[in-house]
Amino acid sequence: MKRFFIQTFLTASLVASPGAAQDRVQAYLDMFDTWCLSRLQDPTQDWEAHYPKAGHGVSSHFEVNNIPQSTYKRVYEPFGLALEQEKHTCRVSEEDPKFTLQEGIALQDGLTRLMARRYPDLLVQDDRSLSAFDLNRTWTDGPARTEKAHWGVIYLKFGGDLEGTSTTLALPRGSGL
Repeated sequence: MKRFFIQTFLTASLVASPGAAQDRVQAYLDMFDTWCLSRLQDPTQDWEAHYPKAGHGVSSHFEVNNIPQSTYKRVYEPFGLALEQEKHTCRVSEEDPKFTLQEGIALQDGLTRLMARRYPDLLVQDDRSLSAFDLNRTWTDGPARTEKAHWGVIYLKFGGDLEGTSTTLALPRGSGL
């Protein structure tokens, strides 16, 4: 039922007039909660066919270590958001326009509250050692980058020339994240 409401919200907002007020941060959080976090209940389901109806699709196919991979992303222009799903990941990111400083702060706060409410037992870690990221925050079910971590959420805030924000659900693969 929640997916229906989110899809209805996205569809109604996407066909609204360009001057209509839009809460991009809430749309981002709703999209991540509804379309990514819900995959934890059934990580084997074919999620490629499950996307909000509005927006336009972009798919890509490539190989990693001679193993075929494919991604399918839907871009929702009025919000400037994209939803991308793969076999073991689900990602929401901003496209254009980029988040303002206020939106970025609200997104980080909202995501932190969402994760604390939905998964209070996850370990939270901020890693600012990688210069390409303004923030690299992870929520994992075990210490990040160890065999004890089976799944998690990765929030990346890029600055400089690669400015952008993405939040990724990394699903269990049988080894650490």
